[in-house]
Amino acid sequence: MPNKKLSNHRNDQRIYSRESVSIQILQPNTNDMDSPRVIMCKTVDISIHGLKLQLNEPVESERIFDLCIELDFTPPYLLLVGETRWCRYNEDDNCYDVGIFIHDSEGSDYQEWIKLVSE
Repeated sequence: MPNKKLSNHRNDQRIYSRESVSIQILQPNTNDMDSPRVIMCKTVDISIHGLKLQLNEPVESERIFDLCIELDFTPPYLLLVGETRWCRYNEDDNCYDVGIFIHDSEGSDYQEWIKLVSE
């Protein structure tokens, strides 16, 4: 991951990064015939506890998502659990900027994420 650090108002340093991310959204209807919907997006910046993403559609705040971060090196991807903290329209880029808080969730690759972002 790139190591260009950004100034910020978060407790953790943000690092500019353009990684591919897929967000798995469970449909509000829990009918077994409905499959999860996946949204492809890119990171703008990352930190140990969060991501700033750019999406083509809005997502609601305080929603929990499964995230798959695709990497250009080993491991090829990380599975994380994140929660939407905010979502706002970005007029300059014609997309939605979304703030995601990363949870330390059992079964996720959170510890590997911390190692990668800390390096």
